[in-house]
Amino acid sequence: MQPNVLLVVLDSVRARNVGHLGHPEPTTPHLDAFAERDRAVCYTNARAPGTWSLPSHVSMFTGLHVREHGITDRAQRLQQGHTIWETLADAGYETGVFSSNPYLTEVDVGLRDAFGTVAGRIDLPYPAAGDPREFVRQHGTGSFLAYVQHCLESDRPAQGLVNGAFEKLERDLPAVAERLPAGLRPGTGGDVYADRVLEWTADRTGPWAACVNLMDAHHPYEPRPEFDQWGGERLRDLQSDIDSHAWEFVGGQRPWWQRRALEALYNGAIRQADAAMGDLLGTLADRGVLDETLVVVTSDHGEGFGEPDPSRPGHRAVGHGNGGLAEPLLHVPLVVRYPDGVTPPSVRETPPATLTRFPEVVNGTREGEATSFAPEGPVLAATTGLDGPMRSAAAEYVDDIGPHEAGGDAVYRATEEPGVVRKATRIGDTWSTQVVRDALTAYDVDGETATAAEIVDALTDAGVGEAGGEVSDAVADRLEDLGYA
Repeated sequence: MQPNVLLVVLDSVRARNVGHLGHPEPTTPHLDAFAERDRAVCYTNARAPGTWSLPSHVSMFTGLHVREHGITDRAQRLQQGHTIWETLADAGYETGVFSSNPYLTEVDVGLRDAFGTVAGRIDLPYPAAGDPREFVRQHGTGSFLAYVQHCLESDRPAQGLVNGAFEKLERDLPAVAERLPAGLRPGTGGDVYADRVLEWTADRTGPWAACVNLMDAHHPYEPRPEFDQWGGERLRDLQSDIDSHAWEFVGGQRPWWQRRALEALYNGAIRQADAAMGDLLGTLADRGVLDETLVVVTSDHGEGFGEPDPSRPGHRAVGHGNGGLAEPLLHVPLVVRYPDGVTPPSVRETPPATLTRFPEVVNGTREGEATSFAPEGPVLAATTGLDGPMRSAAAEYVDDIGPHEAGGDAVYRATEEPGVVRKATRIGDTWSTQVVRDALTAYDVDGETATAAEIVDALTDAGVGEAGGEVSDAVADRLEDLGYA
């Protein structure tokens, strides 16, 4: 029997704020406990392939480095037929993606096309009824009457029509939509998507493969009161008063201590995502399904709160996706639990690991082998500078955006000291070297970078990209709310 596959992405969660990787506060009790289960492997030196959602997810899904696939902005899309999810579908798996991350479920960048089931934003009044957004995705715009007919022929006609009216209200009169009850506004918590995964898997009769991306820890940080153990109303007021969570700080309009203070809200948001993940995995365990499933829990990238960025002397890491290759942006948690019949090599892996190996791990597990996320050679990561919308947003606050536009690469290698890695970083044409001791400690050293340059420069375009589609005004507004201006 083929194992199920479950990829849980705790969006924007960095390693240094995870309990079992050294954080002093109990931000991830469920993930910490999951890492202790039998057949689970904790990777202490896992790195994301990129510094924001789109390039990282493409790398995870295809096994290609960012420099190879080249999908780095919303104007590009991944051609069909290159992801592990499509490979699994061809092998008889049912596939699904569950997330409010627009790059996975709404923007036409090719990622949603890899799945048979797509559950995107589900903050409609009646989630079980007709979904106008999904209808437009399948049938195109200008199909209002067709949607009405679709609702009238459904099991919940009135509810579907209410959903359509709600979507039109949110699109055409956003100021009115903002005054609706909180449960009907964007920002649905990860617990809702965990429930959707549980409903979907309960109906499957054969092997399934699912990706659930939990956006709780993504900016803006809005944990529910029961998880907001370190923040509070004063920080919420501060956050709501900030127009640009990255560029106001970079441009000097706000002091860095304010950005650092928001980490307290971020910790509560991580705790909320951890709880949703815990409920998901706990229910699958109670059903007896977890032992039949390859489970990978990780993050697509980290988050910066003003930490110094050795890759760009004089700069700090803030938010994500806006330049730099500082460790808070790349070092991510990674816990893997193999299904019955597959014995992991160890319970703790300290060499550099990369999420780009996800397809290899899946294929190896299907063959009964505990394939590792740690490759024999170096681990690569990249930043691609700013796309057009982010460049325009930066220009409102920063006099010289040149230093932020340069792309860059990082090359990680293991050292003779277990658990310690050496990192060579290139931003533009400038190389530097750091030693990373753990999720909290990294420092500059002198080091040879010629070999690292050869490795990066040997990467070639894999030819898997093409021109993408238009981004609607509504989706563009949501991307701006998430910081992808």
